[in-house]
Amino acid sequence: MTTTLKKIFQTYTEQCAKLDIRRGFNFSYQVSLRNIPTMTRLKKRQAFFELYAAKIAQVQRAKLAQNDQYDYDHFVYELKKNREELKLQLAFIRQYKNQPIPDQGLSFLPKGWYSLYVKRMTTAEISPEAIMEFGKKEVARVKSNIRRIQAKAGYKGRDQAFYQYLQNPRFQLTNLDTILARYAHIDRTVRQNLHKVFAFTASRKVKISPIPNANYDTPPGYLQPNQVSGNTFFFKFYQNKHNWRGMDFLYIHEALPGHSYHFDWENLHLKNRPAFHSLISYPGYFEGWAAYCENFGKELGLYQSIYTEFGKWSWDLVRSVRVVLDAGIHAKGWSKQQALAYWQKHLPFRMDIAQREVDRVMRWPAQVLSYKLGEAKLLELKRKCEKALGASFDIKKFHSLVLSKGQIPLQLMETMVNDFIKKHQAYRQSPDKD
Repeated sequence: MTTTLKKIFQTYTEQCAKLDIRRGFNFSYQVSLRNIPTMTRLKKRQAFFELYAAKIAQVQRAKLAQNDQYDYDHFVYELKKNREELKLQLAFIRQYKNQPIPDQGLSFLPKGWYSLYVKRMTTAEISPEAIMEFGKKEVARVKSNIRRIQAKAGYKGRDQAFYQYLQNPRFQLTNLDTILARYAHIDRTVRQNLHKVFAFTASRKVKISPIPNANYDTPPGYLQPNQVSGNTFFFKFYQNKHNWRGMDFLYIHEALPGHSYHFDWENLHLKNRPAFHSLISYPGYFEGWAAYCENFGKELGLYQSIYTEFGKWSWDLVRSVRVVLDAGIHAKGWSKQQALAYWQKHLPFRMDIAQREVDRVMRWPAQVLSYKLGEAKLLELKRKCEKALGASFDIKKFHSLVLSKGQIPLQLMETMVNDFIKKHQAYRQSPDKD
């Protein structure tokens, strides 16, 4: 990295701390809107971002090395996003100051607010209409895979009978030792097969434990990273039950090669990231990566039963339905009743979590988009590489590439993949290659 870039990134990061511009944001739009700073503080931030936009504009991008160009573009993206957010915050203070904030989603605000939340959560530039269309297509695609498994299970064309069978107690594990032993087996299986699709295979041991004090609203699982003592994968063991259908995909997502693998890779390989990386958090990147990894279950030795494969697709349907609900609630003004009706139409076998998931979508605009939009971009780029490189495509190199810069906007990831393709095509065409 050039001295000039390093200095700009470092002083920017230091000044952000002084201006109390923190990493991340509150998922709850109500909390975020209530915590918008005063007009005076917002104008100070506005001047600050304009100053650094002018500073970075003085750097001649074309003269930078390729890796520095990526950092330059990333920094410009951050400045643009922050200035867009400030513009909306200033308008909000002028128009809505001291007014109560509705709890039924963002549709009461100008359209720019939903676009901001979409960019916050996914880094994507996409319209509400395109989001809803994408969600509906994903619902149809995932349901076709579920019907395929339903037929294999002997329930072709008998939806209600299949849904009833899915409630059978045989799918629930009730002994904690049995659950931990099964996760330990999943862990061993994945580690034995990581080398098939990933270059980095030295991910640390993952601790596995039930979520303390789990309740109805507790998610199926999550990862608690810790660089010192190691990462812990927590799973839901509510009312002494854990559905074994979902164990394969859940372990992939939260542990290996999902979140825990990703964090270990960054800690080992990314020692000299630009200073401003300490201020960013892109759910579309890290949740997209973890959701993308679920597609490699069979290569990793999992999804050996039609029901563990069903577990992956059934949760994918939850995610796909949530995409439609998100655009419906926050852009189209759907009521909770409309959202629940859509859920019931497409997920009749998961009405047990309908209320929880609709409430989540309503409270946290665009958060649920991070899984599907991030995954879709990674799958799209993988297909693009496969088509362009043909037999020379190396899935391990592709995975190392998309992890190589840490959390980045999806647009920048696409630029990096395009450059990767050009480089390899140029090499293949070079008369001097061995």
